[in-house]
Amino acid sequence: MNPLTLVLVLALVQFGAVKGKVTQVDGTTPVKNLRVDAYEALTKTLINSNKTDTLGIYVIGNLPTGNYKIRTWNLSGPYWSEPYVNMYYNNTLYWDSSSTVAVNDPDTVPNINISVPAGGNIQGRVFQSDSITSYKGFCLIAAFYKSVGEISMAGFADTGNGIYRIGGLPPGWYKIEYMPYGESMADDLIDTIYAFEYYHNANDWAIAESIYVAPMDSVLGINAVMDTGGTISGHVYQQDGATPMSGVKVTCWQYGNQYYGWSSIVSDTTDVSGQYKLAALRTGNHRVSATKSGYDTLWYDNEVDSSIANLVPVTMPNNTPNIDFNMQITGVAEEYIAEGIQPHQKIKLTISPNPVSSKAAIKYVITANSSVMLDIYNISGQRVKRLAPGEINPGTYMASWSGQDENNQRMPNGVYICRLVWGGNSTAIKMLLLR
Repeated sequence: MNPLTLVLVLALVQFGAVKGKVTQVDGTTPVKNLRVDAYEALTKTLINSNKTDTLGIYVIGNLPTGNYKIRTWNLSGPYWSEPYVNMYYNNTLYWDSSSTVAVNDPDTVPNINISVPAGGNIQGRVFQSDSITSYKGFCLIAAFYKSVGEISMAGFADTGNGIYRIGGLPPGWYKIEYMPYGESMADDLIDTIYAFEYYHNANDWAIAESIYVAPMDSVLGINAVMDTGGTISGHVYQQDGATPMSGVKVTCWQYGNQYYGWSSIVSDTTDVSGQYKLAALRTGNHRVSATKSGYDTLWYDNEVDSSIANLVPVTMPNNTPNIDFNMQITGVAEEYIAEGIQPHQKIKLTISPNPVSSKAAIKYVITANSSVMLDIYNISGQRVKRLAPGEINPGTYMASWSGQDENNQRMPNGVYICRLVWGGNSTAIKMLLLR
């Protein structure tokens, strides 16, 4: 598609909005300067945010047609005024029990009002590994609902003395996670020495100690002592397994809990020798991925599917070495001949029309008997729908996608990815959904 045409198409797109008021529990007193988020209901992806004005009014715009969850979100701090409890629309605490708001562009959905109560708090201090010296870098502390695994409130410890206070907590049981970032909160930059941990020095969610907060209560002395983390190291090579590749992003993934699943925790980029090192990792099993534009994303050990990839064990404070990757150019098979590395014929995949207004016709050509997977992904990499699984014979095939997920729910306007995998081959095409 001509880039200018795409720009003109996007310029014509109108988006919807939600509007409402945030008050205290009396339903009258406005709460000002409070952030309100709109999440895409299927993927839990944050789409847009805004803050309430002096009257407690907020408007969140630029929302494509779709279903959304609306939630207030405020942070807690060691010396800040006590924050309000983070609440979803229809005044519930949890994602699964909250109401969904349907947005149809270019309409504004009114009266999405939320009442926020005050809550209790958990207080403590973060120390370095000697249990005496205060941790003086940025440390994010998060309180999770034990029952569902969802985050309730988060905040930062004081960078001078390590003191923290996580407020706005409704009555109930919590698990606390400490995430040290060192001197910077830059993306993918965590503390290069200390690993994250749960209270009290727990490696993972399952064994973390729980803390009960009574109504409007203060729970004191919930301290954390940081541990020196382990590391993962290795090299990334081209497909021949010998030529080093620079500029490859290698990421470590950690399983959180039943709500959040696997999340990226730290990344590094390979140098001219193809080397990388992932630091400050907690004892446990991790996933490791390697990504670079023009190449398939690989998971250790050179798998394209994260669900079948090998887990990488880490034991603090030791290093797990030789976690290497052999990158594969997108759409090229992993096969060799005597004269050198030669690619298979590239997969033929076409989509029409693109942008998609009602239904996309997807044509693909298979040249050998093989297992095929044709999937639609959102821009976050989450699969939306599988169109063609199973073994097929050589030939030309057609499929279609009408902008719906596996449950036949309408997906919001935006960029999606159609990916075809067969044998050792794969290719992908971006498409724009515009109704």
